[in-house]
Amino acid sequence: MSEDQNMEIRTSDGVELSFDIAGTDSPSFLFVHGGGADRSHLAPQFDFFSQRNRSINLDLRGYGKSGRSEKYGTIEQYAEDLSDLCNQLNIQKAIIVGHSMGGMVAVEFAAKYPSLSKAAVLISS
Repeated sequence: MSEDQNMEIRTSDGVELSFDIAGTDSPSFLFVHGGGADRSHLAPQFDFFSQRNRSINLDLRGYGKSGRSEKYGTIEQYAEDLSDLCNQLNIQKAIIVGHSMGGMVAVEFAAKYPSLSKAAVLISS
């Protein structure tokens, strides 16, 4: 397992997304927190899965250490942000793990970007 790294990317509309990344093997797990939360809520799952697979635990735009846009984020925008993240990190297929509102984002992402989606896991969504 590689050591956790805190990284950032810039979305296509210029918002910085902050995330933790660890692990090396495929498939990649992408953890998406719920509304009113941040990536710390899924940190135990991130820690567990990063022992065997590459795992990414991000703060959605407007949450945690990520930047904010002028308008409130929407489920559709969050899914687009995940697409930007996958493309910039060269993730071919991701297992999206979404908690609460993050589950809605996972479903939107899987529907809008099926070529990037291996599976969607919904927790209390």
